[in-house]
Amino acid sequence: MTLPGSYVTAFADHRRASRVDVVAGVYRSLEPLFPTERHHLPPGPLSVLVDLHSPRWALDYADRCLVVDGSGARSLSSEDARWIAAFDEDGFRFGNRVWSSLAADYDELCPFDLFDVPGRQIVARRHAHLWITVGIYAVPFRQTVTNIAVRANGAHADDELAPRWRQSQDGEGAAAISDDDKVGLLTLDRRLRVFRHPRVPEAREPDLVFERTMDNDVYSISAIDEGFVVVGAEESSPAPFELRRARLMGERRLPISSAWQTQVRLIDATGETKWTAHVRFAVAQPPIDMGGGRVAVVGRGLACIDGGRVLWEWPADVDVYATSYADGTLAVAVGPRLLFVDRNGSCHTTLDVPGGLVIVTPPAIGSDRSVAVGTAGDAFVTTHRPNSSGYVNRDE
Repeated sequence: MTLPGSYVTAFADHRRASRVDVVAGVYRSLEPLFPTERHHLPPGPLSVLVDLHSPRWALDYADRCLVVDGSGARSLSSEDARWIAAFDEDGFRFGNRVWSSLAADYDELCPFDLFDVPGRQIVARRHAHLWITVGIYAVPFRQTVTNIAVRANGAHADDELAPRWRQSQDGEGAAAISDDDKVGLLTLDRRLRVFRHPRVPEAREPDLVFERTMDNDVYSISAIDEGFVVVGAEESSPAPFELRRARLMGERRLPISSAWQTQVRLIDATGETKWTAHVRFAVAQPPIDMGGGRVAVVGRGLACIDGGRVLWEWPADVDVYATSYADGTLAVAVGPRLLFVDRNGSCHTTLDVPGGLVIVTPPAIGSDRSVAVGTAGDAFVTTHRPNSSGYVNRDE
């Protein structure tokens, strides 16, 4: 697995497994990301993203994305659409538009037509010259569809041997993309389908690796080394349909009444269930990869799962968000506090948000070990203790 060097898109990267290739620092406090007199940042973003190469951040909102650095802020949006924001190796990406510099014109990635209709992009991967994107589209006079599109760009745009295929499924879905380009797709009919590039390069339809009908209402997915981790509402405490739909549609905050229990399941590369675990709270964020097969889940609580066994579990009465460092240490946002918790569930550091503002985004970890969060007010970033060199937690 190749982990991203910082939190470059929602849930870190295309796996949606919220883990970055950084070890934790020794943190002192939280301070505003920018002085309010320099940049007025609207409250309540869905995500904060961190550029791997320069001091630059993106705050992603339901209706726009703000890209912020020392020189100012730039607002990006798309009428009737909701596109993914990401920092790429060669610039900033919003939907299929890529800026090598925000002062320059952008380049567009093929296919173009997906970005000309109302829709919501849910996950994407761009590596080498290949572009994989999954989105939900409301086509006039047709039911809503979830569409996977794969296309080579750049120097390989006209290469007939490069992967080029599409797949559509009726209804809304959730998806994750593995490092070997398999696309795991959940739909509201309780099905998990995994697709891969066709074995015959000239083919324009993917190979179906497997299809599974699940026994509960599945609504969230991430990819780890061992396969796909799938989240569903327990049948003994079913979530209202609209809440399950909201999870599929990417809502990350749970209503106060959210009280269902959750099933977490690891599906391997052949479609077999390797383990199943149960937690006592509603899970909102896609499962978090802690490394070594260990998984964390968060929502109305925090739990750590290893091989199907729940090692530790903390139910909560507020929304919880988390991101994993490379070694499995977790940065955990709980109300107005940012906690740093090792793989064994021990909290090493607690930072309070100034003014008691509630954190509303997963912690965004940068390549310099800094952690940024969005709140109900300002966005904040950690300061380090002098001469801190960080620490690495290991299993006992």
